[in-house]
Amino acid sequence: MLLPLIVMVISVPVTLYITGKGDIFKGSGSTSVYYAVIMTLFFIYFYFIPGRLISHKAFFKSFYLGLGEMIPVTMILLFAIFIGKVIGNLGTAAYLADLLSGNISPAFIPMLIFIVSAITAFSTGTSWGTFSIMMPIGLALGATMGLDIPLVIAAVISGGIFGDHASPISDTTIISSMAAGCNHVEHVRTQLPYALIGGFLATLAFLVSGWLTL
Repeated sequence: MLLPLIVMVISVPVTLYITGKGDIFKGSGSTSVYYAVIMTLFFIYFYFIPGRLISHKAFFKSFYLGLGEMIPVTMILLFAIFIGKVIGNLGTAAYLADLLSGNISPAFIPMLIFIVSAITAFSTGTSWGTFSIMMPIGLALGATMGLDIPLVIAAVISGGIFGDHASPISDTTIISSMAAGCNHVEHVRTQLPYALIGGFLATLAFLVSGWLTL
């Protein structure tokens, strides 16, 4: 049963090399995984069925059961994308970030940028979307208020990753619960305390760093 895994593992770098036109680092990860799965399925069918290790009926039964298990995950991902688009179009992140430009000491800005980035990523379920929204705002605030720019960049990235990790609608959270075969809500509930500890410590660190870099 290790052979299908070996075929898949070998197929991924090969297809990365092909899709990258000779450069494995420029290959498409999603396309490579897709073709690797297809090749593995063909290998299982043409290797195991002639060898009578699995019947034709059992193969397609398992195949359709696997597809069926992916439907709820796919629907959650689609709705997560829709929710993220709606929140982004409403300008939620821009509104929250605009609140920081009031009468607040510059020392608090890195911490607040981290918190706003975390809230945005948690609400949208995407760290990269948060980066694209919050990075221009954070850099503008940093330049205007004379903040340490690397610290501002770190606050945006850290907040985005923290919020994305803790978000129940994040693709990484959804896929993790699916891969583990556990209830999605239970997975979110059990991972949240660990994420909050890291988020709390990061908040304190950005507060201290904000004071030290003035």
